[in-house]
Amino acid sequence: MPDGTGRTTTAVTYLFTDPGADFGEQNRAAHEYASTIDRAEDPDHLLGVTGTAPLQIEQAGLVHDNARWVEIGSIVAVALIVGFTFRSVLVPAVTLVTAVVAYVVANRVVAAGVELAGFTAPAQLEPVLVALALGVSTDYTIFLIAGLERRLGAGDDCRTAVRGAVAEYVPIVVVAGFTVAGGVLALIVSRTAIFRAFGPGLAATVLAALVVSIVLVPALLAVLGRWVFWPSRPRQRFIEEQRRDARWGVRLLTRRGGAAVVAGGIIALLVVAALPLRDLRESFSPMTALPHDNAVRVAWEGAAAGFAPGVLSPTEIIVHRQGVADDLSELGALQRGIDHQPGVARVFGPADFTLPAPLRQQVGVFLAPDGNFARFLVVLDADPLGAAAVEHLRHLTERMPGLVAESGLDGGALSYAGDTALGLSLIDSARSDILRVALAVAVVDLLLLAMFLRAWVVPLYLLGVGFLSVAATLGLTTLVFDYATESEGLIFFVPFAAGALLISFGSDYSIFSVGYVRAEARERPLSEAIAVAVPSSRRVIIAAGLALAASFGFVALVPLAQFRELAFALGVGILLDAFVVRSYLVPALIALQGGHRRDSGSEASR
Repeated sequence: MPDGTGRTTTAVTYLFTDPGADFGEQNRAAHEYASTIDRAEDPDHLLGVTGTAPLQIEQAGLVHDNARWVEIGSIVAVALIVGFTFRSVLVPAVTLVTAVVAYVVANRVVAAGVELAGFTAPAQLEPVLVALALGVSTDYTIFLIAGLERRLGAGDDCRTAVRGAVAEYVPIVVVAGFTVAGGVLALIVSRTAIFRAFGPGLAATVLAALVVSIVLVPALLAVLGRWVFWPSRPRQRFIEEQRRDARWGVRLLTRRGGAAVVAGGIIALLVVAALPLRDLRESFSPMTALPHDNAVRVAWEGAAAGFAPGVLSPTEIIVHRQGVADDLSELGALQRGIDHQPGVARVFGPADFTLPAPLRQQVGVFLAPDGNFARFLVVLDADPLGAAAVEHLRHLTERMPGLVAESGLDGGALSYAGDTALGLSLIDSARSDILRVALAVAVVDLLLLAMFLRAWVVPLYLLGVGFLSVAATLGLTTLVFDYATESEGLIFFVPFAAGALLISFGSDYSIFSVGYVRAEARERPLSEAIAVAVPSSRRVIIAAGLALAASFGFVALVPLAQFRELAFALGVGILLDAFVVRSYLVPALIALQGGHRRDSGSEASR
């Protein structure tokens, strides 16, 4: 690829390995070859080994090397958040014991599922499973301990308080756990293999954490009793002060007009935050996902500077037609037409081959020996696994039928191969799965919410605001990573994984918050029930949300773009849901529905 100076400064060697070799074998073969030409007595300035196989090996290594730091960071963050919330030393200890046991059990369950049930658990999912096990078990522990605190503060003796808290909150935790597990398991309806692989592993992790939480935490609370809150003690005065301090924030929600203003304002903000989602671009597994100083990325950047970014993995375009190898002029015209398309840096094809005609087909580089196939290698001017290259190839595939006709090769069948073509295929498959997966998640969560709440209207708008919150979160994630960083859009599986988890977590918190309001509404008017219940439930939901967001936030310690994107989306989404949606928007909607029922003359808004 001449640069006009007549000097060649970069050489790229392609290694064609055994098709049956895995990424590890390909990577070893490449490094063995590199070692034979990188001699100290005759240095040739070898920059390194790069390509798709080394990229995958590096990513797996970075995940493995940093998974432990995700565990340590999550544990420390959870301990601090829970300790501050309950002003206790032993509550964090109970929480961490439960979380560690839940993670160990979940890890064994997933491993057994891989071996016995046959589902796959992608190796790069490990940090997410760590955060999920720790975060979910922490949430359910917080719910149960908050129930005990509430009953002790109301004056119950220790044994009665423990039994009452378990009887009241274990059903809530069980429904919440099944809601999260069912929501992520719904990913198996996807036609994209990577999403089907995510679903069972995530669901098994949630269920394992749920079982550990509802078995171990009540036992620990029965042993420790009120000493679990040492050095503080839950008293009615303390709880009432908590409610009074927080009650000012829900006064508007007790009036229909105020509730309408709060609901309308929050919904408007969520819609605005979701707008950048229209410009979402997806990438597959770009080199820019690696750290700047990674050897594989450095070698790729050297090849990109010497040639073009797409030289890492040219896209193959194959034309199939009887006797097409004899139509050299038409093939040359097609090659020139491809070369002029946006995003194409260079095309190699039959027009570049200088061997005599008999040898062109015999060698079979661009023309098949049987004469019925011709191949073009298209070097794109972008990272071949990034969003820009995927969009360039999408445009090129749309133009190719016209280019073939213009070149005089009518009747030729087209096919595409290579990393960019694979990425485009997966991204298109993922897009086609959006409606199917969203519908499956919605059905599962709606049924579980309806069974728990014994109603249909409330679950419908709870689910609706959940999807709106997810759209706002993904809009903010798109805004940050598409415009404020060097990332080319989002890794294609991030919106799916984040969306399924966030919808399920939102339903999880809804069960807890609406359950609080419903319990209070049995004994007092709805406006008073909201004023009493919302501050109490919000304190617990915010503590649980902070712990869960921190667990997923530490996933960003893995220095890969996909984990930073996923950590940002889940962290922001959980905080948005806990601080805004479940703390203000959902109570406002409950108040509006209750006011509508009173205006309609129905029995109390309970």
